[in-house]
Amino acid sequence: TLQAKPNLGLALSGGGYRAATLSLGWVRGLHMLGVLPHLRYVSSNSGGSWFNGAMSYGGFPLGPFLGPYSPPANLSRDALGSPSLLPPGSFGDTLAKEDIVAKAVKGVIKDLFKPGHNSFSGWTAAIAAAFYDPYGLGLQNSSLTCEGTRGNVSARLAAAYPGMPLYAAMSSPDRPFPIILGSIMRVLTDQVFYPFEVTPLYLGDPARNTTTFPALGPGFVEPLGFNSAPPDTRPVGGQAVGLQGTVNVTPSMLVPLSTFVGISSSFISQGVRPEHSAMYALTGTERLLYWNQLDYSGARVPFADGAGADNSGITPLLRRRVTHIVSCASSVNPANISAAEWAIAQHDVASLFGAVPLNITNTKKYRKHGINGVQPGVYNAAHQVFPQERYAELYNALYSSLSAGRPAVHRASYPVLDNAAQAITGGWQVEMLWLFNMQISDWEEQLPVDTRTFLNESRYKKKSDMRHYPYISTFTANYTPELVTLLSQQASWSVLQAAPE
Repeated sequence: TLQAKPNLGLALSGGGYRAATLSLGWVRGLHMLGVLPHLRYVSSNSGGSWFNGAMSYGGFPLGPFLGPYSPPANLSRDALGSPSLLPPGSFGDTLAKEDIVAKAVKGVIKDLFKPGHNSFSGWTAAIAAAFYDPYGLGLQNSSLTCEGTRGNVSARLAAAYPGMPLYAAMSSPDRPFPIILGSIMRVLTDQVFYPFEVTPLYLGDPARNTTTFPALGPGFVEPLGFNSAPPDTRPVGGQAVGLQGTVNVTPSMLVPLSTFVGISSSFISQGVRPEHSAMYALTGTERLLYWNQLDYSGARVPFADGAGADNSGITPLLRRRVTHIVSCASSVNPANISAAEWAIAQHDVASLFGAVPLNITNTKKYRKHGINGVQPGVYNAAHQVFPQERYAELYNALYSSLSAGRPAVHRASYPVLDNAAQAITGGWQVEMLWLFNMQISDWEEQLPVDTRTFLNESRYKKKSDMRHYPYISTFTANYTPELVTLLSQQASWSVLQAAPE
């Protein structure tokens, strides 16, 4: 089923509630344009993964899940957050109802006072309660699978493990194959964060990294066999067999969908980089058993937000040589500063071009620890997939769009570069369609007067959840119905304006 689709992928970036809300709007726009059935892959990180996991594994009709679109002229103050725009069961309704902070705090307290209790971290438990329990996807003792495969993998798993919940991806033709990004965290190395990806059929580190302990990658295991000690014996023929053969393992616990999504969004772990048990509990850091397919060495290792490996979600698509990519970037910084300043502020984007300034450590924010403990030169090397000289072109296009009040959309073709840290082989061209979260005066001017007044007053209030709209802080984690409606509808409108591209 997968290979019958065009070589087209969608990348949903990270950014907490902002990314989840924008992803809802962007995907709703793509759904309206009839693009979703043609997508081969959807990759995501952090808040984008909150949305991706629920959409990809839910199996329910997409229309009600995405909720209705409304042109800006119809978004009156009374309409904002109304059940007509956030109907019960829609993802927008779920976002507006849940306060993940309160749930996470309760979970962290549980972790601190019950060390070693037989469950996953308070952070991932909060993710499950907020975004997955409402859709019947939050069971802990569960695993992942996929429909539409040769050999009917999902049916064979269900028959082999009767009674075990299996959440299946690609259960309908309008669902792409989901890839959820996380990172393996090794704080005593220069790179610190190593790519880890989760799909319904396989998961692991795609890149070979022999400088860490244990060595990481390259290779994958079935979701059902993850979180296990290394196998006692190798496949017949040993290492020379490569990917052939079978090993038997026993997971210490099954790792459910919500835990993988929790790892993908574990920004506290990424920022704090804990090194001992109390801090693992306090930061909600998952520590799971991992072994590689290189020398079968393994250990219990900590996992962190996928932003450490790639916040954009683009690299998993390049690993698979996807030739056409729609990249939805939940930026929190407007491109109304200099190109160098924006490269620092939005280093997750600039690093894809190797364009993060090396003097970033001269700034107060990055002086002590670099970028989450990674020095800018190492950060660039670990992320760069496009030529550095093309960064200015992207920045200039975003600056021009923002200045003109238009959606921040840019289409470009790039040569893909080799990057061993990302397991990407270059030497080919990719067509990129970038969609960024930026203020759009064209859209705002079409809002009714009462909504424009409300929006402008709210974006300048210190304690408003809409402060600096649409550049909502990643640390804002309790969205009002009004904010969910405005941000997601603006994203949908942006996609519809980009219909020709």
